[in-house]
Amino acid sequence: MEKEVVLVTSLRQFWGHGYGRGTFPVSLRRRARRIDAGTHSRRTAEPDAGANSHSRHASCWRTSRARCGCRSSLNVRRMTATFLVLSAAAALIVVFLCIARRHHFSAKAALEGAPSSSGRVVFDDREVRFQKPDGTSDSIAWGDIAEVGVLTTDEGPIQEDVFFMLLDREHKRGCAIPQGAAGTDVLLTRLQALPGFDNAKLIEAMGCTSNNRFVCWRRA
Repeated sequence: MEKEVVLVTSLRQFWGHGYGRGTFPVSLRRRARRIDAGTHSRRTAEPDAGANSHSRHASCWRTSRARCGCRSSLNVRRMTATFLVLSAAAALIVVFLCIARRHHFSAKAALEGAPSSSGRVVFDDREVRFQKPDGTSDSIAWGDIAEVGVLTTDEGPIQEDVFFMLLDREHKRGCAIPQGAAGTDVLLTRLQALPGFDNAKLIEAMGCTSNNRFVCWRRA
């Protein structure tokens, strides 16, 4: 390339000094024209360095923008997934609180004497009264209770199979209170406070699945 440029320069200097066409070989003149034309075409074909630089900057900017767009899309998806998880957790907490509150009020209503499918037992310092599901009731005074027992049957667990029996001395009057009646737990605590109450018999009765009768307390 450098040799061709030097040759073209020499030829131009030669022509510039006024030498006639006849004194310069025709082959060299043709070669000079071809070299000059080739140099001009290469200069024309070479891209502009500034254009290349601008193109590279534009390409880098587009690549950077595409990467930022991907990161933004990924962040949006992550935020959406986090929001959905937190919403589901909040919904589960609300459902749990509703269930716990309902259970709390159900237990409170049972303790306060809400009606049960097995009836309801209430007592005070004077007597014990069992209110049956059909609206009737049986009662016995504390002073008339001569025997506290447990009656078991083989009809459980479909039907009531444990009954607390509060009877007078002649076994003609008293209350037969099913274990599933509302207020039975409170009554049992009061009965266990009777002097001489046999808790071993009570435990034995709770484990029995046949027809039997257990005496836990008798008045002296």
